[in-house]
Amino acid sequence: MCAAESCLRFDWLANAAPTVEPTNAQDLATTLAAWALGGGAAWMTWHAYSNPALLDRLKHPWRAAAAVAERKFYWDEAYDLVAYAPAAALASGLYRFFERWVIWGTVDLVAWIVGAFARGTADAQSGVVRQYVTVLAAGAAVLGVYFLSRATL
Repeated sequence: MCAAESCLRFDWLANAAPTVEPTNAQDLATTLAAWALGGGAAWMTWHAYSNPALLDRLKHPWRAAAAVAERKFYWDEAYDLVAYAPAAALASGLYRFFERWVIWGTVDLVAWIVGAFARGTADAQSGVVRQYVTVLAAGAAVLGVYFLSRATL
């Protein structure tokens, strides 16, 4: 068993309502009631929205509540105010003061360096394939001589 304090910590529901144990009949009754209420509400909603005049008559006394419900309890406005607007402002500020200069500046610098090397190699190219192969073979020979001279045989 466990000490009294740890039982309170891990089994709080048993101490709050020790005799709450539904029977099968109670489970069945609550399930049927939930299904009946849900089905009835679905039928009423379908019936109301299939008849625009009835829907207007139902909405009239509950105009303010209907407006709030149609605006989804202003959840989108609250989300925009609490989460979206600060995140958008942060992203815009980071782009304006950090990303544009640091990230894109680095990318532009790398692109400029690669372009400069490309222009330099383009000037060195003559278009004669035999020269390219000779330079490649000479480079391979130099590397071979270097590594063979360093090898311990």
